[in-house]
Amino acid sequence: MLPAAGLAATTSTETNHAMQRFVLLLCLSCLAAPAAAESLYRCEGEKGEVSIQSDPCPRGMRQVWKREVTPDPEPSPEELAARAAARAEAERAAEEARRAAREQAEAEAREREHRQEVRKSECRLAHEFQDRAATLDDVLLLNEAQRQRLRDWVIETCRDPDAPRADY
Repeated sequence: MLPAAGLAATTSTETNHAMQRFVLLLCLSCLAAPAAAESLYRCEGEKGEVSIQSDPCPRGMRQVWKREVTPDPEPSPEELAARAAARAEAERAAEEARRAAREQAEAEAREREHRQEVRKSECRLAHEFQDRAATLDDVLLLNEAQRQRLRDWVIETCRDPDAPRADY
């Protein structure tokens, strides 16, 4: 009695899972063959089992569809050469783009250096002007407010334009 009870305990879900695994294995084994096959057949059995195969459906199974299968032809030597040429052209274009980007970055760096050199020259001139004004202080007779404005002008002239500003 126990063995019968064990068989009765098998559910239809377990049977469905087993059937699904069988169909999956059958499909996977059939997928390897189509490269040489000329036709594929989808067959269904009376109990709902499905198979896709390269042979016509066996007796007791219904043919759902038949598809003609022709493998893709191998590329011709001309096609292979064209693909290689296209790949080489893409690599050349990518290298050209990298070179152009590198040159652009170098040009921008040179421009930044030039701006800094110009800024340094202006700064040097501002300091020289301030020094000259200090030597002529007895002639110019600058008051404290004018001296402060001169110092502020030198600081502003020498300030790095790319540096963050602390406005208090």
